[in-house]
Amino acid sequence: MNRAARFTLIAGAAASAVLTAYVGWSGARVLIAPFLVWVVSPFVLLWCLLGRTGPAASGASRMLRVTAVGVSTACVAAYMARIAWPPRSQGAFVFVIMPPLACVAALVAKLTASAFRRPRA
Repeated sequence: MNRAARFTLIAGAAASAVLTAYVGWSGARVLIAPFLVWVVSPFVLLWCLLGRTGPAASGASRMLRVTAVGVSTACVAAYMARIAWPPRSQGAFVFVIMPPLACVAALVAKLTASAFRRPRA
């Protein structure tokens, strides 16, 4: 599952970057690069957190892998919904709010998994 989680992170980051560039291309092109960094940052955070977990069978690793798949799916779905049903105002809202929400979800998963880790005997 570790490979699947990492593949999902790569695919989610790539899809999010492409969707962000697609939406931003008609607006201020100067803002595309900072938005791309902003949108891809949760995937980088999850990648780093996955690399710092212990054995693949541990609860922390399992929780982070599930979170990685969930965050990737949620972000891409939100960005696709934004493209399918464009809002009349605040068009960038979903691109501004999803990265912090994804980062919070990743950090909560890491802290929760760390708090419930079994002590070594």
